[in-house]
Amino acid sequence: ATLAGCAAGAYTGWLSGSGSTVVCVAPKQHALEVGKQMHAVYEANGHAARVFRLGVENDGLTVGEA
Repeated sequence: ATLAGCAAGAYTGWLSGSGSTVVCVAPKQHALEVGKQMHAVYEANGHAARVFRLGVENDGLTVGEA
């Protein structure tokens, strides 16, 4: 699935933990296609899968006054 995701425009992908999660990191404009292609790999092999498109906060830690 990570190969399919990367072929669809993801920067990278990996198997997380013991195998229950496969993750790809992609630019926003490719996210839907990456998820679609990854899902297709599982479906073609008879496995159920769910796709979650998650955003990333790149501002880092911010501290404000209480």
